[in-house]
Amino acid sequence: MYRLLGIVISIFAIAMAGIASAKSVKLGIVVETLGNPYFACVKRAAEEEAKSHPDLKLTVLGAATGTDLIGMTKMIDDLIQKKVDVLAFNAIDPNAMVQTVNRVQGKGIPVLIHSDDTAKKVARHFVGPDQYYGQYSVAKAVADELGGKGTVALMEGVPGNMSSILRKN
Repeated sequence: MYRLLGIVISIFAIAMAGIASAKSVKLGIVVETLGNPYFACVKRAAEEEAKSHPDLKLTVLGAATGTDLIGMTKMIDDLIQKKVDVLAFNAIDPNAMVQTVNRVQGKGIPVLIHSDDTAKKVARHFVGPDQYYGQYSVAKAVADELGGKGTVALMEGVPGNMSSILRKN
């Protein structure tokens, strides 16, 4: 899954920026934190895929923590200033990232939302898991295994993070 996500992001960048036009494509990927094994794997997969595309110039950045909205927004702004052709990021805040998506797309930069689908209402492209359905499937399997009896603990993840909210609901 992680490798596939990195590959999809890289191929999306190539397709959206029109690699056939013989210009190099600058892809910026911003993740909530590279300290999270999931996002570290996304970074490695994107870097590995980028090696197959010499015209793809890849930058992968991660915020200090999984809730650092200000840091993430600054990284996105920095990539805009560096004139990336395509931006991929996960929307860590249910409301604030919608404004960021609108701002980036307003500058003519295609946006791919990955992992957290909060901003997919305004972004034209999303790739990632269905967090609600995924957690529902796990909960159902556990309930079936326990015969509907017993006590179960839910590990929420980062409080306030959209993935955590969807998993908890």
